[in-house]
Amino acid sequence: MPPWVAYLFLVITGLTVFIVLRLKRKFIAASNLHQAVRAAERLSQEGFTPIINLLGEHYHSREKIERTVDQYRYLIDLLAQSGIQGKISIKPTQIGLAFSKDLYHQNLIAILRRANTHNPRIQVEIDIENARYKHDTLGVFLEIPGEYDARQAVQVYFYGSSEKDIEKLLRQNRKIRLVKGAYAEGDLTPAQVEDQMRNCSQHLVLCARDPAIATVRDEHLLRTIIEFVTDIKTIQRDSFEIQMLYGRRDDLKRFYKAHGYRVAVYMPVGPAYKAIPYIWRRVKELIKSRFR
Repeated sequence: MPPWVAYLFLVITGLTVFIVLRLKRKFIAASNLHQAVRAAERLSQEGFTPIINLLGEHYHSREKIERTVDQYRYLIDLLAQSGIQGKISIKPTQIGLAFSKDLYHQNLIAILRRANTHNPRIQVEIDIENARYKHDTLGVFLEIPGEYDARQAVQVYFYGSSEKDIEKLLRQNRKIRLVKGAYAEGDLTPAQVEDQMRNCSQHLVLCARDPAIATVRDEHLLRTIIEFVTDIKTIQRDSFEIQMLYGRRDDLKRFYKAHGYRVAVYMPVGPAYKAIPYIWRRVKELIKSRFR
């Protein structure tokens, strides 16, 4: 191998590591659980609700799954001991869904039980992943007892199915977090996704129990929701939650908090090697936002 090839390889590798680490500092709240609790405490002191999610997805090793379940239970205890009114957010494939539906159900119940042993309880949010796991994720959520009071994410970038998923959850009076969807598999155009997100958001703030509207950067979407709430007049500002990502649009977070809205911050936590899929999704969103 010519020396210049080896040198080029080292330069590219070094640049890649540098970029990943810079992006990690921007988008990832902490590298371990204790750092995460300290970051959550800072957000809480600023008036935001922290939502901690451990990085990692699509685990097929039972040992890794069990270790992740233990980490979530330990995190719940840390949050409770710190007196932080925080939440945790779980990816189903972290705790067993990529292994088996039954294992996921069993582990989710174990985490929910731990969260409910504390007073006040630690709230649990359940993420929604790619289409392969959507049906089982929602199916298990509808099977768990409602008294655990968890909140399930629903994507809006699938034609027709989003409204059906929402109605199923509403019929059981379940909590819902509305998200656009971060995977490249939806069957709607960007304009259709925007319309569906707006329509579903309005439906939820009007009809759902403690809904959450999760968005990355959508100032226009948030403005239309606020205008809708203002026009209806019977909807209280604290009757729903605006959820935004750590490292994105801090100006919007502060603006809506200052105007009496509940604002939660989704905080990914973990080492750099687990952060790459998450960072890549954020980078794609940034690129799309520049060319809209």
